[in-house]
Amino acid sequence: MIIGLIVSCVFLIFENHLYLDFQYKLPPQELNELHDLIWLINQPIKVTGSILISFGLIGLFESQINQFNPIGRFLSDSAYWMYLIHLPIVNLIGFYLFQFSLLPEIKFLIAIFSTLFLTLITYKVFVRSTYLGFLLNGKMYPFKKI
Repeated sequence: MIIGLIVSCVFLIFENHLYLDFQYKLPPQELNELHDLIWLINQPIKVTGSILISFGLIGLFESQINQFNPIGRFLSDSAYWMYLIHLPIVNLIGFYLFQFSLLPEIKFLIAIFSTLFLTLITYKVFVRSTYLGFLLNGKMYPFKKI
């Protein structure tokens, strides 16, 4: 992960230094050619940095979070149900929030957390201990009160 971050920083420094340094010194045609050259050089750097950061995060989580966690298990079991059902809930909440004059960031947070709450509750009540839960997760859990 550290190597990925270093590669990403090198990319940002390289791109900004070259492009901003020559932006006002070159005529537009040469600036376009320079921009194309920078783009061509930076693509492998971006890909390499992204891959290294991904591998670093995978290694970090495998080394630090390797014991059983019931909350993590519940969230991982509910993930597919949340994926299937979240879109209509987000749309309904988003359309309902249009009538309020709140900051968009506040509306976004309300929509995200209320969708999370509703999808987790519907998973717990309607899916986890039913045949649908068996279809989605491969296992039926006994129903326990919240």
